Amino acid sequence: MSQRNVEVHDRVVEAVNAREVPEDVLAPGFRMENRASAATDYTYYGARGWNEWMSDLFESFADGPATRSRRYSPSGTTSWSRRSR
Repeated sequence: MSQRNVEVHDRVVEAVNAREVPEDVLAPGFRMENRASAATDYTYYGARGWNEWMSDLFESFADGPATRSRRYSPSGTTSWSRRSR
């Protein structure tokens, strides 16, 4: 995995944990199709869509989500971050 991909991944995880929209890494015309799940079945567009997705997703958890992210490095090693609520 390239260093750039690692940096983008880290930025997205950081944004989700902070409940922010990572506008600096969203491509023009960004669209996210969330497949049928317990959370939602909807297509989200742009930065506003990202924000709506986070709101819909986190609303689905009674006590907020417990998240854990995998950290990748260009050398191929993987590590897990601790869970957060």
